[in-house]
Amino acid sequence: MVITNYGDGCFRLQSGEVSVLVDPEGNRLKADLIIFTSTDLKDAPEGDATIIRLPGEYEVDGIEVDGAQAMADSSGNKIKTCYLIRMEDIKIAVLGQVSLEPSSDVYDRLEEPDILILPVDKQNYLSGDLATKIAKQFDPAVVIPTFVKNEAEVKKAFESKAEPIEKFVCKKKDLVAGKKELVILESKRGV
Repeated sequence: MVITNYGDGCFRLQSGEVSVLVDPEGNRLKADLIIFTSTDLKDAPEGDATIIRLPGEYEVDGIEVDGAQAMADSSGNKIKTCYLIRMEDIKIAVLGQVSLEPSSDVYDRLEEPDILILPVDKQNYLSGDLATKIAKQFDPAVVIPTFVKNEAEVKKAFESKAEPIEKFVCKKKDLVAGKKELVILESKRGV
């Protein structure tokens, strides 16, 4: 598994020849499956088998996806969804663009992720304290923050000295449940 950050909440999850993009901007990046964590029902185009925009259970090219609506962050036509993606026997929970603690339904549906990707920016998304509280609840091996504006704040919240890396590479056997290792990924914005 290789995880790459493209900035603004966009990540590529790569397993061999199969890849998933989460929240890409535009269509410059290609993947076998594209997942959006925030959808405006008024503007959402018709369905495509390789694009997931809403809560539900999906399977595409052997990739299993379970999406739960973040009710507290959704309003009107704007639906925010948290996902659990299963690739290579690795479970990746993606909280997308939430700013409030997920409901018990989200915790139940995204149960026991190996990797947790969550937005940490106290002005627009989760504060460091709330992000650590959520990470404790999910108890993953690895936590990857996104939308990070203040790296020092994130390190302090997670009591970590992690330095940014270009990409995160792992195998299932490397992921120790409950370790909550902080991994800060450099943004490849503009690539």
